[in-house]
Amino acid sequence: MSACSLVPVLIRRVMAAVIDVVSIIDGELIAAGRQGQPDFLALLHGRHVPTYVYCFDLLELNGRDLREQPLVQRRARLEALLKRAKCNVIRFSEAFPNANDLLAECARLGLEGIVAKRKDSPYRSGTRRRISAVYHRQLRRWRR
Repeated sequence: MSACSLVPVLIRRVMAAVIDVVSIIDGELIAAGRQGQPDFLALLHGRHVPTYVYCFDLLELNGRDLREQPLVQRRARLEALLKRAKCNVIRFSEAFPNANDLLAECARLGLEGIVAKRKDSPYRSGTRRRISAVYHRQLRRWRR
């Protein structure tokens, strides 16, 4: 099964899990490698590995636009919403208390990089100028 054919199946499972609310959730489809790290090639080639939807932002809930609220508030609502979901493929993307812990985990998993947002930031659609791209191979540089 290719990644393209997996997406509708996973979307139906996610929607069924949170069917009692209307929401727009920002997330990413992840195929898990042997140690749980994202494996893009497994996803691309449809390898038989566990596949999850990692959710990291809640943009709208029951018709209410949440994008102007700080990220930390949107994520708290998202976490509460996902706790009610009865679906093992939906995962809440973990937040880290500080950059050092985040970068250590990134290095442990062998990730090429991550995208980080400020806790107090509103959601901005389109091209983002103020998001920090953080790469564990370049620990000395943190762009803001």
